[in-house]
Amino acid sequence: MKDIKRLIVLPVILMVAGIAFGQTINDHITLSIDEADGRYAKGESVKVYAQSDSTSTYRLKLYVNGLYKSESTVEIGPDRSVIFNESYDKAIALMFEVAGICESSNGNAMIGAIVAPEEFEPGFDEPRDLRKFWRKQFRRMRRSEPVVILTPVPVSNPEYASSTDCFDLEISMPEGRPVRGYIAFPKDAGKRTLPIVIFAHAAGKIHNKWTLSDPEVTAALAHRGGGAIAMDINAHGLLNGQPESYYKGFEDGELHDYSGRNVTSHEEFYFRTMFLRLERALDYACTSPYWDRKRVLVFGESQGGAQSAFLAGVDKRVGAAVMTVPAMMDMGGALKGRLSAWVKPLERDGIDSPAKDIAPYYDGALLLKGCKARLFIEAGLIDVTCPPAGVFSGYNNAKGQKRIYTYPYRPHHEPNAKYHDGWMYIYEARNAFIDEYLE
Repeated sequence: MKDIKRLIVLPVILMVAGIAFGQTINDHITLSIDEADGRYAKGESVKVYAQSDSTSTYRLKLYVNGLYKSESTVEIGPDRSVIFNESYDKAIALMFEVAGICESSNGNAMIGAIVAPEEFEPGFDEPRDLRKFWRKQFRRMRRSEPVVILTPVPVSNPEYASSTDCFDLEISMPEGRPVRGYIAFPKDAGKRTLPIVIFAHAAGKIHNKWTLSDPEVTAALAHRGGGAIAMDINAHGLLNGQPESYYKGFEDGELHDYSGRNVTSHEEFYFRTMFLRLERALDYACTSPYWDRKRVLVFGESQGGAQSAFLAGVDKRVGAAVMTVPAMMDMGGALKGRLSAWVKPLERDGIDSPAKDIAPYYDGALLLKGCKARLFIEAGLIDVTCPPAGVFSGYNNAKGQKRIYTYPYRPHHEPNAKYHDGWMYIYEARNAFIDEYLE
């Protein structure tokens, strides 16, 4: 089943609170499995190995499809031993956590595995009018003629300063905040020579750097591959280059807990206008005389992955998409007895809430159904924000050239230093995918 058959052995530091004198005992725990990518076929044994500098007793917690399942006590010592060994005859995502006996323990060791991932299906049924709904949204948006404001922005990076045209971009919207971000392209671009690449942002504190558009990032994107029309779009339509107080004002006010709001109607669901701004941005980019009329790539992580899935799923102009631990992919997982993807509306609002009928229209797993764009998707096998079972349910629905990478030690965020080296081949493959498409 695997292209790579090798044993993963990565160190995990487990901090265990000691009983005697309140001291902290630092035990060096190593968890490993037989499959480098954590994927198993049905009937194949899923074995978890453990090793410690000294012999101690720990709790082994098992999570099935993102939900707590059971707990047992295991003894781990200097000799590498099997602490879990089961096989399964159905699609299932497994997560293992080794914790100290004391409740105050932290820094627990974790590893994940997934069985028969090709069989996962979305929790929601696809609404009959899913495509019609978005066509109607686009028609209504396009009735309003866009007003575009371009303001030249200097690029400080000497590698790109003299070779890049970069602009602060604002495009009016008939509802909600405008499209705002940056657009850049090489100064020497010829007509109909460049692809379009759109960078969509992850969620987080509104003032954090990774949530804000950046002219330097945009300029660098404009020189990826063989050059591109690059767009870095602010997810919330906020002004660029403002003082931190401006963004914190939204963070503490109008946009406070925007992802945690109850889903009551399409009009009030926050992500409708976020998605529409992305389509509006693409509409504008496609008017550029430099666009080659062929290539469009969109990419992003988490919330940015959700936006990428949306655009790739509803707009045939998109030829390639990168979705790193994508959010909003299988928000109905709870209906199949598993943990749903962020924004987890059913867990928050309830199984029988209005979210059950509204969220499917925004669910990446359904939007990707039949998608023929080239896809590069990454899933973390210990990700409880965007669980791997849900990511696979969307991946399985796509029909074009596609590849998915999994990593047993990846939570929702990029693996920390302990796991980073083993994950780097995925990061490098992602960059190669982008550059190959843009060349």
